[in-house]
Amino acid sequence: MFVTQRLVLVFSLAVAISAIGSGIASALDRSPRPSETVTLFDGQSLRGWEGSTQWFRIEDGAIVAGSLEKSIPHNVFLCTTSQYRDFEMQLKVKLLGDLKHANAGIQIRSRRIPDDHEMIGYQADMGQHYWGCLYDESRRRKVLARPDRADLDRILKKSDWNDYRIRCRNRRIQLWINGHQTVDYTEPDDGITQTGLIGLQIHSGPPAEAWYRDITLRPLSPVRFKVRTINAASRFEAAGLLDVNRDGKIDIFCGGFWYEGPNWTKHFVRDVPEQGQYHYDFANLPYDVDGDGWMDVINAAWHNKTLFWVKNPGKSEQPFQVIDIGTPGNMETAMVYDISGDGKLDILPAVNNGPTWYEATCEGCATRWIEHVLPPELKGHGLGAGDVDGDTSMDIVAPKGWLQQRSGPWVWHPEFQLGVASVPILVLDVDGDGDSDILWGMGHDYGLYWLEQSADEGGVRTWIKHTIDTAWSQAHFVYMADLDLDGRDDLITGKRYRAHNGNDPGSGDPLCIYWYRYDTASKGWDKYVVHEGGKVGFGINTVAQDIDNDGDVDIVAPGKSGLYLLLNQLHQP
Repeated sequence: MFVTQRLVLVFSLAVAISAIGSGIASALDRSPRPSETVTLFDGQSLRGWEGSTQWFRIEDGAIVAGSLEKSIPHNVFLCTTSQYRDFEMQLKVKLLGDLKHANAGIQIRSRRIPDDHEMIGYQADMGQHYWGCLYDESRRRKVLARPDRADLDRILKKSDWNDYRIRCRNRRIQLWINGHQTVDYTEPDDGITQTGLIGLQIHSGPPAEAWYRDITLRPLSPVRFKVRTINAASRFEAAGLLDVNRDGKIDIFCGGFWYEGPNWTKHFVRDVPEQGQYHYDFANLPYDVDGDGWMDVINAAWHNKTLFWVKNPGKSEQPFQVIDIGTPGNMETAMVYDISGDGKLDILPAVNNGPTWYEATCEGCATRWIEHVLPPELKGHGLGAGDVDGDTSMDIVAPKGWLQQRSGPWVWHPEFQLGVASVPILVLDVDGDGDSDILWGMGHDYGLYWLEQSADEGGVRTWIKHTIDTAWSQAHFVYMADLDLDGRDDLITGKRYRAHNGNDPGSGDPLCIYWYRYDTASKGWDKYVVHEGGKVGFGINTVAQDIDNDGDVDIVAPGKSGLYLLLNQLHQP
């Protein structure tokens, strides 16, 4: 569930001032959150709706449109005040009067026509021979899809209550009456908007009444995912995407193997030591280290404290060679950023007790790594990098503050306390106000949060803490990608399987992967399911990109419970 109560903590430099802000609103006063079924009509008032009270009234817990005493001069609509895109709606309807002429319907993804009584958009039709049809009101003015008439006559309850169910997801619209599907329609015109109001109609004509009650709506994720098992026996917790064999196709690199796309044929890479239920394999970062045109992989290990790279042998069938970079200490994983600002990616290993970063310099055919030791204040669980202060230099974020990169010595700012944070800690402009915010998960506990960067009246930087979700634990890895292709990156994260070998809070809870879309108006996040239950979890280092070349972003999910590919079905009806 989306968290509607927000805990706000303001950190001003080293001084923290806390305040609790509450905001639990009625479901009728706000847009519902995904997976949250809401009642659109409370049975007593028209709150959340607008329209003519001359032709709409409430009677016996239902909205009644029209009249059995007088003719209806023109189509009349009662509309929601909120818009909806992807949802499943259920309601009970009945039509009374001269059934040979009475007509009504439920508008979906529609809008009012300015200075007119009409609406434009899709209509789930009621009445005459239109029951169960999908009609295009005031636009194409035609039936887009219709049921078999004989089947409909068999299941329809005339002059009585009927269950109407409407599902809209992407360009697909499905209708059911009394459990019988009447329409399964996919809109072929990409130019037609798929967001709009919901409306209740009574059609012009002789005296008639349309009754509507028990109106509920459950938002649906615009994105669905299809799970493909790559290797259910895999126990490696990191994965990368690269073209290993230079055939122009994306491959999956995970631990001791790489999987050749698009059929995911398994190939041996190296023997990976295992210790205490962990492999010496905490990062799979694509990087052509030696510049030979064959993509290599940068890796890290906790137990032997070694940062290393795995050399791609090219066309040779030989195992990949492991080449050490350094031994900075126990590492949760490693990341790549352009820390130096020279246009080349550097390595930032997540060393708990000895922060450092490595710069690559290529001299001829050899690669030399320069280690840069960082101030000890960065120690702790969790690390990330980004431009915090907006000066275009790469800063480094840790659980107890952030390290500002300057032309001289780095400057430490102990401005917040994140706790046992994820790797990475993300630096990004969450709310679109032009400055950088901070987002992280609790790697070994419950909680997913973001800090909003702001300033007090004196211009001193402050941080406001917002809760994203506290319903599940072990968000050890967080990632941003545009899953719904709306032009904004979404948050992707999930539960790690057997972090600390099952000794973390909530370790026994079901596995889950979610994505979250930020809502600017409420400063909240809409939560959507990628996968829940089963064996699919989120490890400590992975990636999301268009793997099957269909134009949307897919997700690789490695972990101790197996290696899986989550294929985005955004373009599927």
